Amino acid sequence: MPLEDALQVEEFLPYAPNMKIYGVTRKNCIKALQAAKNKIVGLNDAIAYIVMLENKIEEIYSFDKLEGIKRKPRLEDLFQTSLFG
Repeated sequence: MPLEDALQVEEFLPYAPNMKIYGVTRKNCIKALQAAKNKIVGLNDAIAYIVMLENKIEEIYSFDKLEGIKRKPRLEDLFQTSLFG
């Protein structure tokens, strides 16, 4: 996805009515470092993964395959018509 399109999606997400934003603790980051090493994903994705597991979130829009998390359709497929059409 081009950077400009990705930024449009990122600007939309914090204001989406069904979006919940969780805080991140030092403990989350320490767990995420280990998860990043074991799962071979970046630290940001690992932090999201740890926070999701701790909050019993089981689905994500993602390109990554993470154990215990179900992937939903790609974000750009969902937003293509409404944001970029």
